Amino acid sequence: MELNIKILNDEFVKWMHRHGVGRNEEGLRFGQFVLNKYSISARHDIKDPMGSEDGFYDEAPSDAYSKIIKYLKT
Repeated sequence: MELNIKILNDEFVKWMHRHGVGRNEEGLRFGQFVLNKYSISARHDIKDPMGSEDGFYDEAPSDAYSKIIKYLKT
């Protein structure tokens, strides 16, 4: 299944309901979970993970959500 904004919204609501602002049972952050589930190649710079543009390293689900929305709109 291809990720789109509606699916991302649904995933975000489910995540917040189940995990809040934390990680899931597997220790994944929201951005990691979504990028892995929908086979989206992470576009982060391995040398500077904190400069991630794709939400992979964001601890806050809302920050990752915002970055993934931008990705989907490009």
